[in-house]
This record gives sequence, C-alpha cells and structure tokens, in this order.
Amino acid sequence: MSSEDLKIARVSAPHDVVIVDTIELRHPSFPANIYLTNQKEDFTAALEPDAGVSPLTVLFRHAGFKITLPKMGTNGVQTLNLAMSNLDREVSRHLEIALLNPVPIEVFYRPYIYDKWDSPAEIPPRKLSLDSAVVDALVANGRATTIDWINKKLHKLIYDVERFPGLRRL
Repeated sequence: MSSEDLKIARVSAPHDVVIVDTIELRHPSFPANIYLTNQKEDFTAALEPDAGVSPLTVLFRHAGFKITLPKMGTNGVQTLNLAMSNLDREVSRHLEIALLNPVPIEVFYRPYIYDKWDSPAEIPPRKLSLDSAVVDALVANGRATTIDWINKKLHKLIYDVERFPGLRRL
C-alpha cells in the first residue's frame, strides 16, 4: 500500500480498510527498541528499508497507546502527549532508565494497513522526541515534541471534492 492509498483511506474512510497505528521507542540505554501497536493482538511487520535498525522485520506488541495532538499555535515546535499502557511494566522499566540520560527518547509513528505488513503505509515515519514522562502502575504519560503537525498541510495536498469525492456532502 502506498502513501497515496493511505491518504485516500484517511480522507474517505472505506469500510474495508483499517489503519493500524504503531510506535517505536528508541534509546541508547534500551537493550532493544520497543515496538508497540494499539491493535488487540501482536503482529509481525516489516519496517521501511532505511529504518536504521536490524532486523527490518519486527514484532509489534499489543499495548494500548494514545497520542493527543497539541493545540494550534505559531511557535513551530509543538508539544503533544503520549500515553502508553504500562500493564507489563516493560515500558516503565525502560523509561525510568532512559529519562536519567540527557539523550531524548526517539519515538517513531508508523501506520500500517491491516494485513499489509510488508511495509509501513507512510514512509518516512513521523519522528518525535520524548522529553519527559510520568509513570504509574497502569499508564506511562510522556510529553513529546515534533515539528508543527497542526499547522502543516496534511501530506502537502489540498483536499477537495474533485480529487477526493468522498468529501462531498449528500
């Protein structure tokens, strides 16, 4: 599935296409990168060829997460919230060690199309920098920064009814 197909799926929301959200947490103090999905089951998928990690096929583990986008602003750098399930304590163990280190935790957001695990639906993945986190028994909440997502044109396209007829109101 190409990035163009993902754009169409996001705009017209066909009933037979499911977008699967995933995140990767990467830090030098982690014994291995952490791959999470908000799907109800684990799955194996390929990363993009230039992901900079090996192997390129990884297991995304089910662990609910939610990204809350920032409010609109003009400062160019946005802070968003990332909440991750901490039921098995793996995330918290790694976060506590990494947050003692001045190097920020890199977070990569990759969408996939369900049953199309040979490549992410969006290349390159969106990269965030996790600056701080608060961990409790159930949830790890972090603040991440990124380039201004809110004020950026979505995929640098103008969404109109000629190009995306699903936008037409009946």
